[in-house]
Amino acid sequence: MVLSFLTVLLTGTACVTAAVYNAADHSKVWDRSKEIQKNLELSVDIASRPYESVSLGSEATCGVEITKCNPVYFSKDRRVLRATDIQVFPQSNVDGDWTAISDRPPQGPFDNFAITESKAKTVSTTKGWKIGFKLVGEKSFTDLSKTALGKIAGEISGEYGEQYTSGETFTRAVTRTKQCPPGHHCTLQTISYYAEFTGVCQVVPIINCGGRKDACLLFRLPLPDGKFSSHSIRASCPQFTNYSDRHCPVTGYREEPCKVKTQVLDYKGEPYTHMVSTEDPLKQKDENVGQQRREGTPEEPKLVFLDLED
Repeated sequence: MVLSFLTVLLTGTACVTAAVYNAADHSKVWDRSKEIQKNLELSVDIASRPYESVSLGSEATCGVEITKCNPVYFSKDRRVLRATDIQVFPQSNVDGDWTAISDRPPQGPFDNFAITESKAKTVSTTKGWKIGFKLVGEKSFTDLSKTALGKIAGEISGEYGEQYTSGETFTRAVTRTKQCPPGHHCTLQTISYYAEFTGVCQVVPIINCGGRKDACLLFRLPLPDGKFSSHSIRASCPQFTNYSDRHCPVTGYREEPCKVKTQVLDYKGEPYTHMVSTEDPLKQKDENVGQQRREGTPEEPKLVFLDLED
């Protein structure tokens, strides 16, 4: 919600239409994303690995098992073993903006506007995945509130973050005020972040007949080196053991590359955010200016990280 102060009304300053600058295009915001990315010490929660469940179809159940289920469902879980690469991307939401017309001297008086809500955009997690990415521990969050970062612990897990997987906005109550100089378009924006992971996934075949079961552990003996015994434990239903034999080589679970996108959360399990302000001279307005600035051309708007540089 945007509130304009009485001083704006009394000076006769009008709010005019202007293109709103996307703060996620700013080089300072991208530098911050790269710094977070560079300083992350990433781990995978081995007690609750992120995973994707992929259906492989269903079949009529063999006779001896038909009292337990019909049909039987086959699928595979792709569980993250390790992340080999991570990229962090910013996104922004305009919480409030104001245009101060240029009929006054540069030294002012300035217009003032305020907001009472901060809304963080969140991305939809890659379809089918159960995953969250969290900055682990309060120290990590405190360190990330500094202008210069040290090493930061981050963990990906299948346990947290489900409420932030649908691409909805996350709202916090705040009180922020911004002075807008004459001849400028000004904004207050919330910056949030999402991450794309590339890694290696373990492929676990699943049989679901009255409950999900690991098809390898059902019919093969695991060995200390991660491999399986060469002889499967026979069951009364060849349909099940045949599926296990096809998907459970003696060398152990198969591995394959995987890639997933999810929101960056703080140590409390909420979207990790910054608030920024921008001041954009009206003469710079151009429909292509956002892309030009992102590509490194000069004359970006003035941008301040309010929770880092105030």
